[in-house]
Amino acid sequence: MTGLSKIKHEADAVWIEGVPVLKPKTALDLMLPTFAGALYAALSVTEHAVSYEDILGMSGLAFRVRWYVGEHGPTGCPCAPCGETKIVNAALKKATGWQLRVVADNGWDTPQMQQLIPEIIKSINSGIPITAVDRNLNSGVIYGYADDGETFLVRTYYAASLRCKLSKLGQKPALACFPGEHTQPLSLSEIFSDILQAAVEGWRSETYDTDPAASKLKSGRAALEAWINLLSNFEKISRNAKGFAVEPFSLLGFHVWAYQHLFEARKAAAAFLRKNAGLIPAGKPDLLHASENYQAESELLASVLEDEKSIYPQQNSTIHSQIHFHGAWNKIAGFSIDRADMLKALSVEEQKRSPDEVWQPEARKVSKRILEQALELENEAIGFIESALSSDG
Repeated sequence: MTGLSKIKHEADAVWIEGVPVLKPKTALDLMLPTFAGALYAALSVTEHAVSYEDILGMSGLAFRVRWYVGEHGPTGCPCAPCGETKIVNAALKKATGWQLRVVADNGWDTPQMQQLIPEIIKSINSGIPITAVDRNLNSGVIYGYADDGETFLVRTYYAASLRCKLSKLGQKPALACFPGEHTQPLSLSEIFSDILQAAVEGWRSETYDTDPAASKLKSGRAALEAWINLLSNFEKISRNAKGFAVEPFSLLGFHVWAYQHLFEARKAAAAFLRKNAGLIPAGKPDLLHASENYQAESELLASVLEDEKSIYPQQNSTIHSQIHFHGAWNKIAGFSIDRADMLKALSVEEQKRSPDEVWQPEARKVSKRILEQALELENEAIGFIESALSSDG
């Protein structure tokens, strides 16, 4: 697939040169979901690279929003915005030509995952990185190996490069995605209407792209309404959500995580529609209007992201005071929902803080108002897309 000139050898290490760093510099250059960012980085060094914007647009992730509603109400969950779904994979296979093969098991120490190691080495020697998730369910890129495959070189969202054994990634379940055979994809003009129709369905259907086993995930308008409900009833839901770790901090973290995903998605949606609106000539004006709505939404969301800081706790980050991303959360190693991890990160005093002390009511009102405006912009954008599709016959 890729010219071997990109394969580098030094001492006991072999790696693919030019794989982009995933670790963000600011909260506004974070590629989310991490699956999309890692896949973009992995494919960027192949003969069939796909831009980050196109991965989001072609997969439908640019238009998607999901929110978890469980027994304690609309608490949210860090899994909601993830990109590793069957619908996303199928859409990417059709649009990019890459036959993405996903392998998962209960940890890297299992026989199935250990048997993948020769395949990983073969893929790297062929110039094709693979993606894998770390202990916090964030995707990274395995782009090299050393010690005859005993250790691997990995780019993650927390480190520009790690050298470690795969078992040190620590994720259970472990998951790896191999960009395998590449075939000639359908042209974008052939599938563009399907992408837009999926965007409409994702907004109108509250169970779109939600696995039956995870049916508590809501999609589209229903997801945004549930999210807004959390902001309206944060104190009550925090006190009732005993299934989560250190409840107010968890719920605030879920909000910030999903908020960042929504910003990245709608920024990509605006660009994707603007670039490709001409594929439906009669519907171009409507698609440009939809693009303007998504652009306005992304700018609205960006208005409360601090652009000189990263969102990630490892970098001692903060979010704009209007969101009040409490300082104690910054000590947590990743967006882990393991109660023991979080309790270790917070002092006894911090654990006793009330919901309103963790996230001030006035700050929640700002976020609520922004999401309410986002809902209106999205609903109107979907109307424009529906109008464009109807003009296409």
